[in-house]
Amino acid sequence: MTGDEQSLLNQRVVIVGGTSGMGMGAALAASRAGAEVIALGRRPPAKLAAAQSAHGSITFQSLDMTDDAAVEQVFETLGALDHLLITATPPSPGGTFLSQTLADAQPVLYGKLLGSWSCARHAAPRCGKAVRSHSLLEAW
Repeated sequence: MTGDEQSLLNQRVVIVGGTSGMGMGAALAASRAGAEVIALGRRPPAKLAAAQSAHGSITFQSLDMTDDAAVEQVFETLGALDHLLITATPPSPGGTFLSQTLADAQPVLYGKLLGSWSCARHAAPRCGKAVRSHSLLEAW
């Protein structure tokens, strides 16, 4: 691969969970590299205005990735994309790992696994059939 093939310049990057933590870091980095970034999340990022002004094109759209119909609608609205990164995790019930029961963990695991599956499923047809490969990445 040449450097141009690896460039994010003028690429559309969708980051599910792009409003905080690792996802926001990826959104900022992709934007600095020249990508058009769409950050999806349950809540708008606290520092979206600063991120937009300092780092170029980052826009926010609300999404609960555990709602398949909502995921489908968002990706239909977004249209074509080049890369998808999923860093989102459904809310945890709280407490320590050792204090949680299987019943506590099930909604988180269900949401992470099937929410990510839903996002990838609805994003994949929008990646197009260009010669260049497209990215569908999941971060656990």
